[in-house]
Amino acid sequence: MERAQFTSVYLLISQAREGAKARGPGALKGILDLFDRVSSVNARGALQYWQRDNAYQMALEELRHVG
Repeated sequence: MERAQFTSVYLLISQAREGAKARGPGALKGILDLFDRVSSVNARGALQYWQRDNAYQMALEELRHVG
């Protein structure tokens, strides 16, 4: 995903979650700095983790605590 596309998606999601209230420029700068630093491999891995089924994630977490 290109930086400009990411910015648009981020701003739309932010507006949908928080309403029309304005966010400070520091918030956008921070997320874009993160975008610039994260490799595509790490970003893909994070997305795969977030897309997992919640019950599956909870079961994995329980197994970690049992062992």
